[in-house]
Amino acid sequence: MVEKLQKWAIRYQQTTIMVPYPRNPRRGICQACGRSKEKGEIKTTQLHHWFYKYETETVKKNPLLALENSVELCFRCHKIADAFRAFITEIRPENQSWIVDVGKVMPEWMQYRFGQICQLWILWLNERKKKNAT
Repeated sequence: MVEKLQKWAIRYQQTTIMVPYPRNPRRGICQACGRSKEKGEIKTTQLHHWFYKYETETVKKNPLLALENSVELCFRCHKIADAFRAFITEIRPENQSWIVDVGKVMPEWMQYRFGQICQLWILWLNERKKKNAT
């Protein structure tokens, strides 16, 4: 006898997709900051799609596709991930200089903060490169 799987609601491109899965795809822990729903550190988590690989109609026919390219994030981290997605995927590589152009007209305090973020990112990339080389 085949056991019927419970269906879980997943948002995919502003559409709710009911995904049959053996357990809740959300574990209640943010994959970015590690805060937990169970510990009362956050109220909820959401699945964030780094990019949408499939058309919504394709995902409706094969709901498991809604889980691809996704991570579980708290609200705070999800907002940042949405900004990253827009920042990175919506601007074609040949137009990336636009980001710099816009950055030049940000208030100075924002330019400073953005510079700090970029420095932290470069440090992390260099550490990862060293770790992978060994």
